[in-house]
Amino acid sequence: MVSRLAEEQHALAAQVRRLTEEQRALAEEQRALTAQVRQLAQKVDDLVTWQRREAGRREGERYERMTVKRGPVLFSGGMGGSTDNPVVQRRLVRWLKPIFESDRFLETGVEGVRRLSIAMGEHTLAFISACPSSSFPPVR
Repeated sequence: MVSRLAEEQHALAAQVRRLTEEQRALAEEQRALTAQVRQLAQKVDDLVTWQRREAGRREGERYERMTVKRGPVLFSGGMGGSTDNPVVQRRLVRWLKPIFESDRFLETGVEGVRRLSIAMGEHTLAFISACPSSSFPPVR
């Protein structure tokens, strides 16, 4: 009877060792899965951030296209092209240089922001700039 109890005790001890090893292995797998879930959550967060930025960029492009399409209406037909066209840039510099050198700036009351109104024939162009005040002639 004692030998049978001893055998059962050895069997139970072996079973406890196996269960302990299985528990350790499961705990390691759980730690690995937890790390993977954290990495996945970070990647999803990065993707969501990218999607928001991309949506904002596309909305900005759409707004720009709509503004360019409305340009002829805003300027009564006008001529030229986009302001990133070098020909248009040279023409604008030529037109605006005398104004930048004159007293036609209007102060808006916000430091670092200037508004320029230009009367050109029957049209008035208004430019608002957030450039530092030092880049503009002083307001008179």
